[in-house]
Amino acid sequence: MNRLRKVFKNPVTSLNVITVLLGLIMTLICLKKGLPAIIYNILLSVGCSLIATGIISFITSIFIFNSNEIKEIINEWRLKAIYRTKSEMNKESNKYLDEAKHSIDIIAIGMSNFLSAKGQILKTKSMEGIKIRIISCNNIEMLSQREKDESIDGNTPPIGAMKKEVQELNKWVKNANRSGCHISLKFQNSYPGFSYLKIDDHVFFGANLPLFKSQQNFAFEFQGNGNGGIYLNEYFNTLWNNENICSDDIGF
Repeated sequence: MNRLRKVFKNPVTSLNVITVLLGLIMTLICLKKGLPAIIYNILLSVGCSLIATGIISFITSIFIFNSNEIKEIINEWRLKAIYRTKSEMNKESNKYLDEAKHSIDIIAIGMSNFLSAKGQILKTKSMEGIKIRIISCNNIEMLSQREKDESIDGNTPPIGAMKKEVQELNKWVKNANRSGCHISLKFQNSYPGFSYLKIDDHVFFGANLPLFKSQQNFAFEFQGNGNGGIYLNEYFNTLWNNENICSDDIGF
């Protein structure tokens, strides 16, 4: 309903309505008896043409309006891409990681695969002065629930596997900082329902849906200066600074 209201407020729609009305008036005049044949034919021909043109233009304007509305939403949110899986997203985010200049923010669970592939780059970037912040999860019950949620056809991950991944992440960060890095790590006590990666002005967000492994979930890419990037960046900072949810202590 709101879309139709917007369409009818469009000046082009008003022009289409006027065109159809003129066509109807000309067609109705043709009903008058005693009109010369030439005038009758002209009025009927032009009238029907105007009606057809107005209707076609109106229908076309609806599709154009919808297309423009979608473009406006994409531009406001600065949506750059939608990936079918996080694995596809990683191919793009890895390029930005190699070129990082200012900051890297991450929300994840254990990051074992990521650290195996890009751990050295994170260390290098940290030593170059790039600010790196990571939020993991230290709620054992939530981690256990996530393990169950990733169950596919009854194939549940080993009990305690995610807890071990978090411990390995904590150990990796401590070792990296002993070698000269400055990587900040915190742990949230809430359910890890999504993953987040911000590299400078590039923002990646992916869901952690039940029954799907993390890397099999869809993901979005936003530019940092759009509604999407700003919203997620503000959320990360709020989460990072909330002592009731995030802490420096792994707790196990």
